[in-house]
Amino acid sequence: MSWQLTINPKTGEFPEGGVKEQAHQGFKNIKSILADAGFNFTNVVKKIILLNNINDFATVNKIYMKYFAGDILPAHAVYAVVFTKKCISRNRGDRILQIKYIFLN
Repeated sequence: MSWQLTINPKTGEFPEGGVKEQAHQGFKNIKSILADAGFNFTNVVKKIILLNNINDFATVNKIYMKYFAGDILPAHAVYAVVFTKKCISRNRGDRILQIKYIFLN
């Protein structure tokens, strides 16, 4: 799955608030994409998260754990990055994080 922004598909905007709201929106978006393809989070084998602020890792990780259950979790990597103005979404608000998943059938 390609990189997923945390934009609300109904509004075309990043959710207001902060990292918590964007994390939830990102996981909801991916859950929907997986479901449309006949998959769910148990098919995910790896996730990569880009964070604008690495200090948000603990918050995002807690939210991530709400979407994944069970004893076997996918491999994951988290990187701190700087989203430049060219990367920040054409006046849709500020991007705080971006998520990529790899899943198997």
